[in-house]
Amino acid sequence: MKALLNNLNKLSQIAGITNHRYLVVVNGDRDWGHSLIQQYLSLHNKQENLCISSQSDFNCIIVPVDKAEKYLGNEFDNVIYDAYSGFFPNTFALTEGTLKGGGLMFLLTPDLDNWPSSSDKFNLLYAMHPFSASDMKDTFIRRMNHIITHTPTISVIHQHKDSYFYSSDVVASQSEAPRQSLYKTLDQQCAVEKILHTAAGHRNRPLVIISNRGHGKSSALGIACVKLMNEKVCHLTITGPRKQAARRVFDQINQLLDLPDSKQDCVIEHRQSTVEFIAPDSLLRNPVKTTMLMIDEAAALPLPMLESLLAQYSRVILSSTVYGYEGNGRGFFIRFLKHLDKKYPGWSLYQLDMPVRWNINDPLEQFCYKAFLLDTELSTLPHTNEVDKQSLEFHLLEKDKLLDNEELIQQIFGLLTGAHYKTTPNDLRMIIDSPYISIYYLLEHQQLLAVALISSEGSIEQDVAEDVLKGNRRIKGQLLPQTMISEHSDTSLGQMSYARIMRIAVNPSVQMQGIGSLFISRLQTELEKSYDFVGASYGGDEGLFHFWEKAGFTPVKVGHKRNAYSGYHSLVVIKGLSNNGNSALNRINHYFPERLLFLFTDSLKYLDASLVRALMLHFSSNISARLTDTEIIDLKSFAYANRNFATCAHSLYKLLLISAKHFHSLDLTTQEWSILAQRILQRQDVATIVQTNGLLGKDDLYNRLRHITSIILEKIIQD
Repeated sequence: MKALLNNLNKLSQIAGITNHRYLVVVNGDRDWGHSLIQQYLSLHNKQENLCISSQSDFNCIIVPVDKAEKYLGNEFDNVIYDAYSGFFPNTFALTEGTLKGGGLMFLLTPDLDNWPSSSDKFNLLYAMHPFSASDMKDTFIRRMNHIITHTPTISVIHQHKDSYFYSSDVVASQSEAPRQSLYKTLDQQCAVEKILHTAAGHRNRPLVIISNRGHGKSSALGIACVKLMNEKVCHLTITGPRKQAARRVFDQINQLLDLPDSKQDCVIEHRQSTVEFIAPDSLLRNPVKTTMLMIDEAAALPLPMLESLLAQYSRVILSSTVYGYEGNGRGFFIRFLKHLDKKYPGWSLYQLDMPVRWNINDPLEQFCYKAFLLDTELSTLPHTNEVDKQSLEFHLLEKDKLLDNEELIQQIFGLLTGAHYKTTPNDLRMIIDSPYISIYYLLEHQQLLAVALISSEGSIEQDVAEDVLKGNRRIKGQLLPQTMISEHSDTSLGQMSYARIMRIAVNPSVQMQGIGSLFISRLQTELEKSYDFVGASYGGDEGLFHFWEKAGFTPVKVGHKRNAYSGYHSLVVIKGLSNNGNSALNRINHYFPERLLFLFTDSLKYLDASLVRALMLHFSSNISARLTDTEIIDLKSFAYANRNFATCAHSLYKLLLISAKHFHSLDLTTQEWSILAQRILQRQDVATIVQTNGLLGKDDLYNRLRHITSIILEKIIQD
């Protein structure tokens, strides 16, 4: 044990000299590993350490796996991850970011040879009914073992055989001397200057600052706040997904102003100026007058929320991590920057390349990138012409051979993370190890064009289905059959078989060529051999709705609340693959439109009007109404005279139902359709409609409604 501790001390010295962080894998019996790590910590008892574990036997701050996120924004000299408490890649990647430069990260595991087959709480959480933890594969941990044992900078301490320690001939003089300046790097200084320029420059020219973790984005925001407060009286607003995650911004401000540190309140006043944290939803509900809005970790907020914040505030800084445990940086980068190009042509981008909290080429950071594919990029395709669809190859991935094809894993995960708003390291393990997930992909000349993850669901036992229907039980996974049972009150729907398209992604360089539609068609041909339904759940924006509608899918549920990640109401869509499946879907289509019409006035009252229009048009053949002669007189009196809205509101409602099948041919602007849907179908209050559509007031609203009614009447009368 003494020799092991001596080697650990040498490694700690190397880390201190280089300002690098190193991973130390301690594998063997837990009591033995705990004793070794605890003895090392005792030798460095003045350091602050963090342990992620379900056990409370380490002499340091101990945090359960599901509470680790609370420590974002903190820094520790050493970090211990106890894999005996379950190996959750998200949590490991998160806590890696709390380790200071020059620190060691200990990974406590069973014997590496036995680790893949050991019980793991991750499998307990992610095993979908009717599978158990023992049904989950061990491919992810076997891949981890391979990376650990083939990475020279990772020290591996064995209980029962010789250990390996990373060593280096580095000496103190080789370490770059720390910059004695306000700024840790020139990158950070440039970032601050750009923030100040945005504060003083033209309105509506957002600045986006991106980097990997540990590169000083949050500190740059804090430095800029202090400079602005010293220059003039101002009000600065910080927002983000969590107050704790913005803690580093306020720590930097407190340090520069020599103020006492407050862990609770994120409000600082200085020279009649104020900087404060306000939650993003509060900023939208109750707008504030602010000099500048700074959004920290912007990628973790839903896109519609970011779009609304940009529309509400004229000077905005958006700071975002590109590669991190959240798994959303690249999806944000691809999607949101398109919005900026369209709406804010004067926006600018700055990327920080030099790390601040540790040195470049940090070994621990590089391990996380490789193990969790954090920096995997979309494949660049050599296409200049249209894809030759005859040359496309459709494949089902053989998971047992994944370890022999690391390049394909990287391509698949790179495509998924680039295409989806939130694909995390936990998802990587789930995708690789889950027996109920199949991976299909499309190749052209060995280049990956598209990928889809399919979850096999259904065949739920009758007693379980009855509990789901009664609301007494919610089983893991099984999203489609549980949705069908609970939404449509039929337990027999749970006993049918479903193929759920969890994710589908097409390389952006070959999009708009029908590749996605072709891929879905190939999938359906393959899946109809074994399933009654194929379906999907997605954030319901109008573009995606039309994509799935074109492929023959029909909505069976619209989520009653906005999804926390996408910012949209979730849509569940289904397509029948068997006679039984088609018969069930026909029954649902008969009554579901009537249910939707009611929900538009209730839980879907604020559903985006463009999606309301798309849903109405989709179900137009199942929506009917008939106007009486008296109601036609009401409508003409409203459209061409001054008839009161309230007295003919019901007639307007019936007119809208009748006109559903004509929506394509009605010459209405986007704003006119929004006004119509919000007032007649969703029955929103006048003040809300006036505000969201930028109208002059109540009279303006009803004058526009009269004009819209006249357009519809002319169309209906002609037909």
